Amino acid sequence: MGGVAGIANKYSTDSVFYCIECLHSLQHRGHGGSCLISTDIDPDTDKGYMLFPVVEADGLVYGGLSKKLTAAGNDEAEKTGLSIGNVSNKHITYPTRHSAKSKHGRTGIVFSGYPDMENIPGELKDKGSVMEDSNNPAEVLNILMATKSREMETDDIFDSLAASLESIKGRYACLVITEDGIFAARDPYGMEPLSLYTSDDAVVFASESCAFPLNAEFEDVKPGEIVFVNMEGVIERREIFREEKEKRCLHELVWNANPCSTVYGEPVSVFRENLGRRLAELYGDLFPGCFVVPVPDSGLYIGDGFSKYSSHPVSHAVLRSHNIRYLDETPGPEEKLKINPHAIKDKMVIIEDSVNRGTTARKIAQMLRDAGAKEVYLLSATPPRLPCRYRPEPREPLLAERVRSREELKRELGVNRFHFLEIKDIFSLLKEPEKYCTECFNSNPKNHCS
Repeated sequence: MGGVAGIANKYSTDSVFYCIECLHSLQHRGHGGSCLISTDIDPDTDKGYMLFPVVEADGLVYGGLSKKLTAAGNDEAEKTGLSIGNVSNKHITYPTRHSAKSKHGRTGIVFSGYPDMENIPGELKDKGSVMEDSNNPAEVLNILMATKSREMETDDIFDSLAASLESIKGRYACLVITEDGIFAARDPYGMEPLSLYTSDDAVVFASESCAFPLNAEFEDVKPGEIVFVNMEGVIERREIFREEKEKRCLHELVWNANPCSTVYGEPVSVFRENLGRRLAELYGDLFPGCFVVPVPDSGLYIGDGFSKYSSHPVSHAVLRSHNIRYLDETPGPEEKLKINPHAIKDKMVIIEDSVNRGTTARKIAQMLRDAGAKEVYLLSATPPRLPCRYRPEPREPLLAERVRSREELKRELGVNRFHFLEIKDIFSLLKEPEKYCTECFNSNPKNHCS
């Protein structure tokens, strides 16, 4: 889904390098590429200027983006006071630079999430600007804000952002950088996470709290809220629009977020361990003599919880390869995962976070059998999911679209037995279950986000 980070450093130093560190902490949200935009105040003129208008790089943050910034000049980067950036997957268009004039120059925009662009009013597309990419929400902001003939003050950008984002449905987190400060906005459903951390010398925005210092006290940007922070760290907030009911994304907790993070007020690692506990309570007695095989990374805490509450020992027979390139295409299970032949047992139960196409689970089951396992079972922390309009989907149909009965699922996945948690079991573990969206698990229109 991608991730964003932004830093306003009160002492006008090192925001680029702080932002790089934050983006690296969010690397799990996108491996395809990253970008960074930064600005500072010129001490001679007391006016803002774009230090690095936009720096983009393929691949990982360290080695890609950081190398380009080093080539651009460390001396300049050390002076920066404002920086924003994002990490993204290949299917998400790189953020674009804003073309409109602001008080002192340009404005930069980065996004994460997967907005629904179908509701953009036609008049916004006919204001003398060309929409280069209809799937890029930054272009929509470019169009609306470019219609402002006057130089924009802070209030103008508040109004422009509000008018633009009101036309965009779906999930997103947005950061806008000007020479005066940083604006942050979050979708009105509260689907895409975005948090704010304030220290003595900086104000930091990030998609997840894992980008903040250990044990830092932080708060979430509210759904439908726009937050502005200037160079002095002064924060101004406006709740522009908000839906009646929040629709938080369950997959953020199950597999997307870093286990070190707290998302929607839920400690991610604790929630995943509780998923494993619930699996143990329901199915732990069905697998006598089995060893637990958690699938890395998000399945590790689920597997730990299942093992702890079922007394089945863990066998780390599936290991993750960390030397993967995501530039050309998404790697398959054979490239991402490796089998540890020394950890193979006769009976093994795979612990997965979710089942999408079934490709990974099916391949792991076959790899375990090829390595010597005689019986292979599968437990999933969520039901096989259906397509969701607010996330990119693979070209191939999902398993739940093709197969309905449990017997067919078991045969399709190549396992001796397959069980999963129902939505009611998952909701019993959440603090505010009524605020979560279940569209991708349920075809009931009442659970959908309009």
